[in-house]
This record gives sequence, structure tokens and C-alpha cells, in this order.
Amino acid sequence: MMILHPSRFNVFDNVSPELVEKINDAATVIELATDEVLYQQGDPADNVYFMTKGRAYLQISDDSDAAVILGIIKSGYCFGWSALEAGDIRHHSVVSAESSQVAAVQGDMIRDMILAENGQGLPFLWNLFHLIKDRHDLRVQQLFKTLISHPTLESVSL
Repeated sequence: MMILHPSRFNVFDNVSPELVEKINDAATVIELATDEVLYQQGDPADNVYFMTKGRAYLQISDDSDAAVILGIIKSGYCFGWSALEAGDIRHHSVVSAESSQVAAVQGDMIRDMILAENGQGLPFLWNLFHLIKDRHDLRVQQLFKTLISHPTLESVSL
């Protein structure tokens, strides 16, 4: 069964059906209850995830356990791409907002598949690049809005 259907995940746009099938075959389905932690900030980054059903919070916390929600992961989103970099750790946590389902694929398996496909993995990497760039741009805009509205910085020219 194809749980990661290309029509549901933009990261598969223009990706060869063979590569999508290999990624599907390597996927493990994980069911999450409401408020269940998928992974914690600081955990080893080992899997790339695809939200197949439900929603989850992408959040960070500090030493006092104060948490800030950076965004909401919805069905059709791909996340946890830091697993494509060997030895990386999670820089945020993911907690389900409702009963959810994700498909997990080991990052090293995806990396190996992309490299073994003689260039067929480039559309996947290109889509991932756009996804990362869009999310980076969003975070920069969020930071800028926070900075310009901060009361102590109102008198400082940025």
C-alpha cells in the first residue's frame, strides 16, 4: 500500500515513481495519541517524517521548560530532514496536537536512495531545498516582526 502518495506530499513533485516507491517501502507507520511526543529536542536525528494524518506542534523549550510553538505540522508535511545529515540532533520537539499518524523513514536510507538513483533523486533534493528555504524565510520574518515590536527596541533603529 502506498501511504506516501505523491499527490499528498509536495516533496515528491517530479520525483520518479521508482524512488517514491522505494521510500514508501522503507516507511514505518507510527500512530500518535493527542499530546504524545514524537521526538524531543536534543534527541538524535535518525528519521525523516511524513505527516499522513492529523497535526502536531513543532516547538522549542529552554532550561526552565518554557515551550514556544514554532509552527503546526499538518497532514501532507514532510519534517525532520536534519536526519539526512549523519550524526545531527533534533533542535526542536514534535508533539501531536491530536490523534495523528506519521510515516518514518530512516534518514540514512533516504540519503542512500538519493545517491544510488543516478540523478533521479535530484528533484527530491530540489523540493526539499524549496521547503527548507520557505520555512527559513518564514522564521526570519517571524523574528523580524518580534524584534520590531519589542518594547525595549522601539527606540533603537534597526
